[in-house]
Amino acid sequence: MRFFVSCPSDINAPDGSAAISNGSYANPSIPDGTYRVLITPDNAAEGVQSWHSARASCADATVVTISGNTHLDLVALATTPTPTPTPTPTATPTPTPTPTVAPTPAPTTPPEPTQSPSVPSVVPKVKVSVAHTVPVASNGKTATIVVVCSAACTGSLQVSSKATKGTTYASLTFKLTKKGSLKQQVNLTKAATAALEKSGKVTAYGIPTVNGVKGNAVSLTLKRNK
Repeated sequence: MRFFVSCPSDINAPDGSAAISNGSYANPSIPDGTYRVLITPDNAAEGVQSWHSARASCADATVVTISGNTHLDLVALATTPTPTPTPTPTATPTPTPTPTVAPTPAPTTPPEPTQSPSVPSVVPKVKVSVAHTVPVASNGKTATIVVVCSAACTGSLQVSSKATKGTTYASLTFKLTKKGSLKQQVNLTKAATAALEKSGKVTAYGIPTVNGVKGNAVSLTLKRNK
């Protein structure tokens, strides 16, 4: 578990960390304060990396407070268990009756065989999140965006001024061959640079499309470095 005072640009640089061993926290090193907690399970079959309160993004995570010896009930996203298949019962053979002689029926045309519909393959759902704070270069023309996938994924991300029908600030494509994060530098549009000139910080929305499926918009903060 990694503890962050604010939503990070780099999840590998926490403000504190702790692990769980035999049901208890082991060697915690967390100063007093309020934090957002990123939970990473040891076994991918038992859960996926997520923020406390089973959230995919830091912005949606519930804030926890550390003050001395503190008990925390942390909630992570869990994978969907694979149901145990029901065994097919063994059919009881029916005794063969003694045949009787019957008139030969007139021949009939057999019906056309019915083709079984094909079963579509199941595409596993991939959870994608984006680091809430997006650092922008001092010239306001480039930014560094961190994308996190719960499994291997290929997709794109569009950063806009609004969740729907907004002005485009930046766009990028990404590909991860396994679960993890990707840090990528992108060029900002003139509209984004102009908005940053006014206050140095702009609220935007990241809209990911992963494996051909469009996801929900997440809130971002573009913050220019001084």
